[in-house]
Amino acid sequence: MVLTKNIQDTQREIIERLGQAMDHDFDDSMHIKRLVKITELIARRAGLDEETIYTLALVVPLHDIGKIKVPGVAASGNVIGDHDDIIQDQLGEFGYKILTDSKRPLIKNVAFLARHLNEHWNGSGYPRGLVG
Repeated sequence: MVLTKNIQDTQREIIERLGQAMDHDFDDSMHIKRLVKITELIARRAGLDEETIYTLALVVPLHDIGKIKVPGVAASGNVIGDHDDIIQDQLGEFGYKILTDSKRPLIKNVAFLARHLNEHWNGSGYPRGLVG
């Protein structure tokens, strides 16, 4: 049981550190931790079970993994150039493609999150304009 807990803690720390490394607010290492806490609060308020809440909190730090495919974006947090909108729209798809072929359910969850990061409840988000 101790080994399993150690593996889970190691997995969580690696994911958090990767998320921090991709974050443009790298100096503020609390950004990812705040994002995780907000996710947990909303998930609990929505009545999700603890296993689902744990999974969501684990995958949230990698929500912007698609940034690593676009030079300059991961470091600055901004897209710079003539094709800002096109590149911004593609970041989620980049993240999805990086992770989607994994056999691990947890990584597949990160892929889903990365793809749908910018969707909105009312359908005004992107890339698919999902509603609900």
